[in-house]
Amino acid sequence: MLTKNLLLAALVAASVSLVSAQTTKEEKLKEKGDLHKLDAGWTKKLGLGLGANQIGVINPAVGGANDQLGFNGVLTGSATYKMGRMAWDNVGIIQYGILKNGILGVPLEDVPFTKSQDNLTLASKFGYGISETPILFYAVAANFRTQLTHTYAQSALSGEPGTRRAGFLAPAVFTVSPGID
Repeated sequence: MLTKNLLLAALVAASVSLVSAQTTKEEKLKEKGDLHKLDAGWTKKLGLGLGANQIGVINPAVGGANDQLGFNGVLTGSATYKMGRMAWDNVGIIQYGILKNGILGVPLEDVPFTKSQDNLTLASKFGYGISETPILFYAVAANFRTQLTHTYAQSALSGEPGTRRAGFLAPAVFTVSPGID
């Protein structure tokens, strides 16, 4: 009986929503007839993602998979500016990951980590509205992509970096694209 009451109380608590007596920005602009200014100014966002994965193979078939351990993360940020006929969107993304890929007959702890993901992406798009209430924009977009850390023939994290194969800005790709958005 006690568990039924607790379950009922939890269900009621989860279904109750908070009511706010505050007037929202949208309602204030609607009263003034300036709803088109709702998205005016800067809007900024930031996101972080972390991940870990592990595969443990107990009795692999011939040619089958091996043990694996990996860690990765992503950091994203964006800033958008809107005012009148102007719109400017900016995005930055950093991704990095490391991986231990097992070798048959070698304990996973003896295998070094290798870089599995390494990206830096920066993108920007500026647009100017074709009309007073813009749906279409004259636009210029720019995109930059590269890697952040050196890449080695063997793992840089194992203490035996081996031969360096690539570094920061190797490769680097920069693209500029004018058009209509």
